[in-house]
Amino acid sequence: MGAHCVRAAPRHTSEDQLQLHMPQPVTLNIYNVGNSDQVNILNRMLRPLGAGAFHCAVEVFGAEWSYGDYDEGSGVFSCQPRVCEGHRYCESVKMGKTTLKEGDFAKIMKLMEMRWLGKEYDILRKNCCHFCDEVLSQLNVACMPAWVTNLATAAAALQSAGERMEKKRRSLGSALPTLVADTLCCGCEVQSGKAQQVEIISASPTRRTSTEAAAARMDGFGAGSTPAPRPGAFAEIPDAKGFKCEH
Repeated sequence: MGAHCVRAAPRHTSEDQLQLHMPQPVTLNIYNVGNSDQVNILNRMLRPLGAGAFHCAVEVFGAEWSYGDYDEGSGVFSCQPRVCEGHRYCESVKMGKTTLKEGDFAKIMKLMEMRWLGKEYDILRKNCCHFCDEVLSQLNVACMPAWVTNLATAAAALQSAGERMEKKRRSLGSALPTLVADTLCCGCEVQSGKAQQVEIISASPTRRTSTEAAAARMDGFGAGSTPAPRPGAFAEIPDAKGFKCEH
């Protein structure tokens, strides 16, 4: 069957049900974020690289739908196509045609209004691009172009990596004092938070050399002192009287 073929309508159907529903075109309107010239210049530089800072909205059934940051209530809003206040229109991308009826689409948007609250808006993780991606999915047309979301996706990935590293750093910082307290350098495990008894073992005596022994014997004498003689040392020397010197 060809792409334009439709199923045959049941025989016993009213005339209204036999009317064919014409598919409606869906367009993604893309804006430069804000109205500053700096953002416009930045996007002109990033666009050839497949990135940029963009606001986007889905145009269908004569209106444009998007999502923004609001303090209260839903963040979903609609306006006339390509004239969204606060942003500068850039370009439009045709996303195909939807077979969804306008009444069914209105019901879907009512449900999305309750889920997409303005206070939950996040510039990296829950923004207008994420909203438009879901709307396009509900309309069963093409997906969001990657170049529209690349910058926000990369920034969100970097932020998530930084948060993981910070979480690991905090976890290590809180665990380190416990590890130090629970384990001594010698490998003996102790209970943290309790006083410990440590037995001090003196070094075993070692044999001293003759030089060290002689030095130790000299410790009791001051500088220039004469060592005390051994008992009986003079008995070994003959009496000076009667000693005859022979020439």
